[in-house]
Amino acid sequence: MNEIIKGYEELYKCECYKNSWPFVTITPSQSLISPPKLMLIGRAPNGWEEDLDLKDACLEEYSSKIKDKIDNKDRWNWIKYENGRLTNINETYYPNKSPFWSYTKMIWGKVLNEKELKPEWMKGIIWTNLYKISDRETGNPTESCKKKQAKPCVDILNAEIEMLKPTHIIVMTGYNWIKDIKSEEGILNLCFADSVTPCVEGGFVEASGRYKGIKIIVTCRPERKAKESFANECFEYFEKI
Repeated sequence: MNEIIKGYEELYKCECYKNSWPFVTITPSQSLISPPKLMLIGRAPNGWEEDLDLKDACLEEYSSKIKDKIDNKDRWNWIKYENGRLTNINETYYPNKSPFWSYTKMIWGKVLNEKELKPEWMKGIIWTNLYKISDRETGNPTESCKKKQAKPCVDILNAEIEMLKPTHIIVMTGYNWIKDIKSEEGILNLCFADSVTPCVEGGFVEASGRYKGIKIIVTCRPERKAKESFANECFEYFEKI
């Protein structure tokens, strides 16, 4: 965990959206931790809001809050299943209508050989993002902000993989987002970047491979893609890696 904290302390120093919250990985609820274990990696926390505001916290307070978030096994409390619907607490967001979540659900159901996952299936996976900070109003970070936070974000993600030890990773960013990550100092490498190789052009899975025994697929973004075809291709790659 120390390496993750160090990464967030470096992130604290970035001059990048000081009015925004840094995303901290959400791990499985304690009662649902069991292999196989999925890590889902997105691009950036588009519109994510938590009680970690960089502009008002000193480094010591900030580090303490980050550690509390990492230790907290109930970070999935932002979702609830009620009256047959999976929503966020405010009932303004429906994960089952989101391609990011609903396609992942179908893929993971195929890996587990379960026709229908439990309603709150998300609570059994690891969710993180490549970039931890984005403007809370405009979505994905700008190229300038990506470069400023790239080094600590890569360090954090590498440490998350080492600490959390997933068996499967879905990188739902597009291969171009992880292939050449540029910081202000130059090109950076994710720990698994050299372990995945590009796939046939035109498919949903853009790269795949193994890193320390972990099965990894890198997919295009799922929006406006045929759900069943997308999930089947991802499952097939997991099976043959």
